[in-house]
Amino acid sequence: MCSREQRRLNTILTHLSVNENDNIERHETSGKELGLDYTQILIDERKKATLDSKKLNYLLDGGEEVTHLKQKANKILEQDPILSQRYFGKTRDEILQL
Repeated sequence: MCSREQRRLNTILTHLSVNENDNIERHETSGKELGLDYTQILIDERKKATLDSKKLNYLLDGGEEVTHLKQKANKILEQDPILSQRYFGKTRDEILQL
């Protein structure tokens, strides 16, 4: 087994154990269970950033124009009752009333 596979297997095994009834139990390893607030951590880290996030977004999108086109398209999709996914969890009649 290669070292990458071994590391992955070891990671999985740290999240699981077998109890006295030979049942597999999963250990909670989320930040919430550990008392961490990842949302606040992200907010704090973003405040420390020294780069302009808009410029980074433009770079990743392929230019400022592309970013603005994506934003415009998202706004149109959000306003559409079907494409905005506001129909999930609703009955057929509720969807037809949208």
